Amino acid sequence: MIRRRLRRVLGSGDRGVSAVEFAVLMPVFLPFIFLVIQAGLYYHAVNVTNAVAQTTSRVIRTYPGQAGQVVTQIPSQGALQTQAGRVAVEAWRQLDANKTSEEPTVDVQLDGGSNQLVLTVRSRSVNLLPGILPSLPVTARASGPIEIFKPRGTN
Repeated sequence: MIRRRLRRVLGSGDRGVSAVEFAVLMPVFLPFIFLVIQAGLYYHAVNVTNAVAQTTSRVIRTYPGQAGQVVTQIPSQGALQTQAGRVAVEAWRQLDANKTSEEPTVDVQLDGGSNQLVLTVRSRSVNLLPGILPSLPVTARASGPIEIFKPRGTN
């Protein structure tokens, strides 16, 4: 009789094993899950930053100047820098609605002799584990010739 009661109270010896297994394995799998999500966020931030760099470069290289004005010379680096900053932030707002990266900063390098523009966009990815993972910087570059539309008969 006592043996039957003990067996009913204690069971077959497997009761609670799944809870213990969960408690032991969860600290191992939870950081792994966060790392996989972090990798996805970083990959998305890299793609957004590349798209911002390409879009900004395309817009800046076809710099229109003032409305109705024909640009016959390369704009100054300062004018291109301010325009690039505005275009990059606007492109970032449109492309990264979920804010997986910080607002980008833009650096414009201009080679006046060859009319080449090199644009560098820097940002940082959102960090899910800020105490564990280091800051995740993202950098993208885009370059190309500046297009200048000249009046007929000029070179």
